[in-house]
Amino acid sequence: MITHHRYSILIVDDTPGNIQVVATVLAPLEYDLSFAVNGSDALELITSESFDLILLDVMMPGMSGFEVAARLQQNPASRSIPIIFLTARTDEESISRGFASGGVDYITKPFNHTELLARLHHHLEFHRQQRLIENHNQQLQAEIKQRRQAEQERTTAYQQLADFVANIEDIACVRNLDGTLRQVNNAYHRLTGITQRQLRERPSSWLEVIHPEDRTPLRQLFSEHPTGSPWLETEYRLRGGDGRWYRMHARMVGARERDGTLNGYHCIERDVTEQRRSEEQRYHRVHSQLAATIEALPDAMLLFDQQFRLEAWHNPLPQLLLCPQECLGSTPEELFAPALAAPLYQALEAAGRDRHHLGTLCALATEQGDCWLELAVATHRDPFSEELRYVVLVRDVSDRIESQRRLRQAAVVFDHSSDAIMVTDAKHRLLAVNRTFCEITGYREEEVLGKTPRLLSSGRHDKAFYRSLWEEVACTGSWRGEFWNRRKSGEGFPVAASIIAVVDQQRRTTEYYIGILSDLTEMKRSEQRLRFLANHDVLTGLPNRSLLSDRCEQAIRHHSRRGNLGALLVIHCNRFKAINDSLGHPVGDQLLQQVGQRIGETLRHHDTLARLDGDTFAVLLEGITQGWDGAEVANQILSALNQPFRIGEYSLTPGGMIGISLFPQDSEQFDTLLHQASAALGHARSEGGEGYRFYSREMTDLALERVVLESDFHLALKEQQFVPFYQPQIDLQSGALIAAEVLIRWQHPRLGLLTPDRFIPFAEESGLVVPMTEWLIDTIAAQLNRWQSEGISPQRLAINLSPLMFRDHNPSDTILELLTRHQIAPQQIELEITEGLILADAEGAMVTFSQLREHGFLLAIDDFGTGYSSLSYLNQLPIDKLKIDRSFVKGIPGDPSGEAITRTIIQLAHGLGLRVIAEGVEKEAQEQFLRDLGCHEGQGWLYGKALPADAFAALWREWREAAQSPDLHTSDLNPLEMRKK
Repeated sequence: MITHHRYSILIVDDTPGNIQVVATVLAPLEYDLSFAVNGSDALELITSESFDLILLDVMMPGMSGFEVAARLQQNPASRSIPIIFLTARTDEESISRGFASGGVDYITKPFNHTELLARLHHHLEFHRQQRLIENHNQQLQAEIKQRRQAEQERTTAYQQLADFVANIEDIACVRNLDGTLRQVNNAYHRLTGITQRQLRERPSSWLEVIHPEDRTPLRQLFSEHPTGSPWLETEYRLRGGDGRWYRMHARMVGARERDGTLNGYHCIERDVTEQRRSEEQRYHRVHSQLAATIEALPDAMLLFDQQFRLEAWHNPLPQLLLCPQECLGSTPEELFAPALAAPLYQALEAAGRDRHHLGTLCALATEQGDCWLELAVATHRDPFSEELRYVVLVRDVSDRIESQRRLRQAAVVFDHSSDAIMVTDAKHRLLAVNRTFCEITGYREEEVLGKTPRLLSSGRHDKAFYRSLWEEVACTGSWRGEFWNRRKSGEGFPVAASIIAVVDQQRRTTEYYIGILSDLTEMKRSEQRLRFLANHDVLTGLPNRSLLSDRCEQAIRHHSRRGNLGALLVIHCNRFKAINDSLGHPVGDQLLQQVGQRIGETLRHHDTLARLDGDTFAVLLEGITQGWDGAEVANQILSALNQPFRIGEYSLTPGGMIGISLFPQDSEQFDTLLHQASAALGHARSEGGEGYRFYSREMTDLALERVVLESDFHLALKEQQFVPFYQPQIDLQSGALIAAEVLIRWQHPRLGLLTPDRFIPFAEESGLVVPMTEWLIDTIAAQLNRWQSEGISPQRLAINLSPLMFRDHNPSDTILELLTRHQIAPQQIELEITEGLILADAEGAMVTFSQLREHGFLLAIDDFGTGYSSLSYLNQLPIDKLKIDRSFVKGIPGDPSGEAITRTIIQLAHGLGLRVIAEGVEKEAQEQFLRDLGCHEGQGWLYGKALPADAFAALWREWREAAQSPDLHTSDLNPLEMRKK
């Protein structure tokens, strides 16, 4: 049986039947068979697949088998594939052409199957063996090439290494085990002048150039060197060709046979002559510097050997008394007194155990006192002898001990100082504080360290204060003064402070700041107490005459600038002397204290109550509007003094009398005012010893009159002693009488007819103005009803309402009820309201005015321009008329200010669609000026004063008759002129 490998065969034939026959013959051999029916397909398959053999037909359409074979031979990739022609052409030419085109065999059809298989197997195996041989040859050639390349690289590397070794600056050599030179490089020849040949001819020549002192040690190095040690290292001196000696540093590694036997040394020897010379120079330089340093040391330096014998010393301390001829080789007890020798021995022994010892102190007695020495010991071993050495430093620390003593004293002073002390660095960070600082500020030490003193800032001083403070410290080195700090609790407290800058030795840079603070709280309290006692009465705590004088003079200056009034009241307790004499001084003292307290309760917070002496007090009233305001206060004080005082088991009523002086009208000097008030007090005493008196008789009369009027006012309301008066209001454009303002008068039984300025102020103060106004409205409503029945019908009556009417309730319902009772329409009543009501409660006024307008009342702003009304509210208020105050009309024409204000008010009223009336018109020039500006109405003495009801009715009738007369023009209907006629 023929064995075979699994081969890949391509069968090319244009006859499918032939392909089938060949495939059937080859099927048992399990070849991988591929097929092509023409030459083109065969070439395409061969470019994409690998074949071991091709069975190629010759006669095929398009491309013959010979052409296919020729193309395969031209392609290097397919040239090695064996081709067997399988064809029916048997002529010699075809057979020759087949082999010529690259065929390896030529089989004719029909063919023998066995022969075909045998020839196929032969060519396949031959082709396989051929390929194996080719592959093997290729591997051999590659290996040969690789070996040649490696050999070349080794040769190159060896040559490079040889060149490197031969030309390096250091001596490279191979020595035998006895040290003789086997091979040297060029550096050896350059340095010694000995060549390789001379060394071979006379091997001992290497030793002749070695320094005589170094030959024996060098021989011993090689002879005694253990074979197991790979390294040798030494230094020796070598004579150069120039006759100079060179110091060489040799480093050698053992050279061994294949079996590990040591057969010599590879050496690198370097010239270190300059290096050693530099090291020696450096050593000498360092030694010199060290010697100079030791010589400059303020400390004594002693060098002891292992047996504690002195070997060397440096002694700048005369206390030790060391002399050269006596010191060397001596032990401590031979050198020093026991006070120093004993601690020195202990320090040496301690250093022997621990390698060093620090800080032993001892004291030597000298003529100047105790000298304190500090011992420090360090050990080291001699690098040659390995013996232990002791280096002892002896330092005179007497100054340090003294400084420490002083520091301890300073620390005690620092910690126990009664002043607070703080130390800060240059950036004002606290470094230390004492116990008093913590006690004063309430801070613990750990709470403030690292922080700045700003945590104590009270907030009472501005940045300029602190800037000035630190500028003074920077210029002078210190600052002293007072300021306020704040404790941890938040309480402020005054301090007296000293701040000192501590500078460096060059006095250039500030290193620390020291602050010393004294708490001035108690001192300030004492000063305040002293000032209080200097200006206050000890018994009552009230201001005394001195403080009263000061405040009075200030008040006089203030009031003279503002044009206000003030009063000084001197108060005498009538029965105090009798009470004090009969019941004793303790009762009298308590009575005076309670009198002062009770008088103070009747005063305003800015009034001043003082005790002058004994049973005499004084009151300073500031900012009063009328002179009789002092009388009101006097009445309140007298009322208080006439109430019983309870002192123990006694009920006492001292009573009193008061003298009053006014400033600035009576005087502008305190002493004069006090004298005047005391004189008024004397008048009160002479006239019965009760009540009060003004220094001016006129003021006393007015005050008494006001008291009388106040007491009579309630009766006047009850008995209806008030009388309405009517002042005419004229249409300025037509001159017609159109309305009247109702003004109230008081028909007093004794004093006669009183104008409102005599009683309205206390009516306002007492609140009685409200029932008085309600009575007035009811009265004029009844009067208007009667007039209407008589044919007298003014367009409206104007009545002024007090702000008190609006304080607790809206007056619209009350007024409406009064008018309804007399069948009077609200449109016939014009309510005049002052600007003060608007300023006090603008929002509330707007609501109230709206309700009054809803009922039909006419609304006017009285005295417009005197109360600084807000124009924004004026625009929103439901009003009908503005009334120009008489103070603006008084000076026109001719007064620029009055003219400007009047013109502005009239223009404002026109702009807001309001009517405007001017009061106080007394001259025809004023009337003409107002008419020219477009003022609607006028009121004043030019047209008539306020008249009783009957007189006003007569005036109205005269006007009506004149208006109906054909002899009068409408413009002539002036009530005043009519009355003149």
